[in-house]
Amino acid sequence: MWECQCDCGNASSVNVFSLVRGGSKSCGCGRKHTTDPVSGTKLCAACKRHVDLNQFRWRMRRGEQVPWHTCRPCEVSASRDRNRGYLRRYNARRLYGLSADELARMYERASGRCEICGRLEDDDCGLLCIDHDHGSGAVRGLLCRKCNAAIGQMGDSVEMLERAIAYLRSRQP
Repeated sequence: MWECQCDCGNASSVNVFSLVRGGSKSCGCGRKHTTDPVSGTKLCAACKRHVDLNQFRWRMRRGEQVPWHTCRPCEVSASRDRNRGYLRRYNARRLYGLSADELARMYERASGRCEICGRLEDDDCGLLCIDHDHGSGAVRGLLCRKCNAAIGQMGDSVEMLERAIAYLRSRQP
């Protein structure tokens, strides 16, 4: 250990290896203290909000229990975003027998839009659903959740959908 003086004038003990590697730059005077034990909150590094301490995972640091740098909801969101593509391909293979190439061709054919209403996948509809015939299991295309649910509620029946169209046309003002 070496006794070093920071630019702010404070003296601190620094590990030799930290000095050699350039890892120690200051006594910590410039470090932003993010945990407020009085209010029981911590600044989340991801969402930049003060979040209650019980929303953080805890870890040992220098022999002391300290909260993690991001809150649990942000961790879950980041994990979901990282795994979204993998899970999409995995479920397409497992549920519908589609390879990654077949799924990519479906997205290319649909241009990332619902094949009925034309909504983009990134809009409020979330991921596009893989529409399939419940009787035969044959994959038909990519639909937004609303269009996929509407077809499903009509029992995948062309006759029911035609009757619904006729009803809507007859009741227009």
